[in-house]
Amino acid sequence: MPITRPVLDLVSSSIAFRIIRFAFVIPALCFLAPILASAATTSTSKADADAFVCTGSENNPVVISTSIFTTATDSHDLTSCNFGGAGTLAISSASSTKGEFQSLLRFNLASTVASFNSTYGVGNWTISSAQLKLRSNYGISGSQPNNAIFNTISGGKFGITWLSNDSWDEGTGNPSNPTSDGVTYDSLASLESSNTASLGLYTYTPPGSNTADYFYYNLSLSSDSFVSDLMTGSEVSFLFYAADDNIAMLFNSITKQGYEPYIVITADIVPEPSTLALLLLGAAASGLFFARQKSHGLSAA
Repeated sequence: MPITRPVLDLVSSSIAFRIIRFAFVIPALCFLAPILASAATTSTSKADADAFVCTGSENNPVVISTSIFTTATDSHDLTSCNFGGAGTLAISSASSTKGEFQSLLRFNLASTVASFNSTYGVGNWTISSAQLKLRSNYGISGSQPNNAIFNTISGGKFGITWLSNDSWDEGTGNPSNPTSDGVTYDSLASLESSNTASLGLYTYTPPGSNTADYFYYNLSLSSDSFVSDLMTGSEVSFLFYAADDNIAMLFNSITKQGYEPYIVITADIVPEPSTLALLLLGAAASGLFFARQKSHGLSAA
């Protein structure tokens, strides 16, 4: 039986559409494959500055000496003291027996952003998650830390705030020798007067051990200013504060080598417009091919 003209047209048309389909889809998939394979990249950076600040109280054994500070008499008021050289950071509420404790961390993200730029290209990535990685160095509930300046360990809630002002000095003070050469409780007001953003409230449960693993705290990315700060590749600062009257938490400072605070940032690819256009064109060609095939099938029936 001879092959009719309509059959030849159908065959040639099907072959043409098959060629068109593969001409667009295959290059698109080849182009996108390496991008999709590296869709998420994580970078971890160690803190490069930290300090705790505190108010002190009449029940706190640390006393300001007139030989260090120009006060008329010795005092339990620690609001002008720096503790940037301490081996631990602390969080406690204002109603705590030994006074309120807040802590600061600062990270330099230059290497993180450079890594993402190298992987994806400048402007071709966005941040999908950010976490702080902290390790408790005294985690037994109800126990008194070795240094009597700190409150008895207790679980509770705390908050983390992003500070746009990174111009605070770590200082060199410690509980045995407070100084005035860095950030203090009194200087927090000036740091918080600039742009800030709440990154979340968290629950701390003492792990029951002084050698517990790291805790991970996910940071909210709802603040555009915070995300922009992360993506600039400069410094980023965080303030930790008590969110209830129960918490008394300690975690390692940068002096504890191997157990320091870290920030963990994950980035994802943002395809360039030309990449998206190629993918859409391939999808359109594929859709047109199947529609034409369906149409021919119905006609033949």
